[in-house]
Amino acid sequence: MPDSNIATSGLFGVMKLANFHEDLALESRFYRVVKKHYNEKGCDCVFLHYNGGKSMLEAMQRKHDIDVIVDDGIKNTTLSLKATRKPYPSIFFETISNCTTGTHGWGLDSEADEVCYGMQVDGNWFLLFFKLQQLRDIYRRYPAYRSCTKNNKGEVLYETEGHPIPLSAFKKRIVKIEQ
Repeated sequence: MPDSNIATSGLFGVMKLANFHEDLALESRFYRVVKKHYNEKGCDCVFLHYNGGKSMLEAMQRKHDIDVIVDDGIKNTTLSLKATRKPYPSIFFETISNCTTGTHGWGLDSEADEVCYGMQVDGNWFLLFFKLQQLRDIYRRYPAYRSCTKNNKGEVLYETEGHPIPLSAFKKRIVKIEQ
């Protein structure tokens, strides 16, 4: 039986629906989980969030896909955060963030040192940490799919294109955060 989020099938494969406002709320919860994880390890974190301003930190987030700077007392590491509402057997390697404008996705343009991909399972979080370059090396092996994001009224805001890459296809570090 098809997933209730599936809208249609097209040239690039199955199109899934997402809600922009639900995504923002999920990201906000995910930021708090990541911050707690690093604070418990004794690290300081600077979280960047784009809200239309013109600060240097917002420019790093918007243009370079850097959401967090982690300082462990020895070095700084930049992270790109990605979150899903439920577990999937793959991650969505975004190649086009807006199909109308042709804007490159995080998979191609991110300058973060690592990606932290969060999956929520029964109220707990699983954090998958991985180096982006390994996915850049293999994403073309997997078919492209499009995803559709809608607003609260059900109107399409934009379509995104990317390649689902199986979790078994790349090296990652997994951390479980119990809530």
